[in-house]
Amino acid sequence: MPARFHKPPGKPPNALDEIVWTVNPSNDTLDGLINYVCKYAQEYFALAGLRYRLQVPPQTPFNPGQSRACGITFILAATESVNNIVKHARADSAWLRLHLLPEKFVLEIEDNGRGIAAEDRKKGRSGLRNLQTRMEDVGGTCEFLARDGGGTVVRLTAPLGTTAS
Repeated sequence: MPARFHKPPGKPPNALDEIVWTVNPSNDTLDGLINYVCKYAQEYFALAGLRYRLQVPPQTPFNPGQSRACGITFILAATESVNNIVKHARADSAWLRLHLLPEKFVLEIEDNGRGIAAEDRKKGRSGLRNLQTRMEDVGGTCEFLARDGGGTVVRLTAPLGTTAS
């Protein structure tokens, strides 16, 4: 059984957890990234009372590691996307899906909430822009898609096996 963060009820994962995780070089792998993001999403969605489903491959292929910059950036983008669902979406369900492709991995974080308001898209809210800029800085992408039936899909894409810092 994978280790979980042990926190008092009602307290979400915090920045200290992220710092401790990121300074441990054994976490600079695809498995490390996936485990961290899944644990964070599980805990935060559960605390918020959202139904959620995590869909990840049962095993990840051998991966020599991710660069520290890519890993930290990916974690920040993924956790911000999870936080946005809880704070802004007015959703009651969320899904987290990981797709592994030959040279990249794709994480989709989806909710059934109110979606991103048209005026927020037009204004280019700084939080949304920051997510896109962060991912582009490490050779990835961030897309915001409207979900059929309401809600949003945030699609984060990052290169696989980039070990340069």
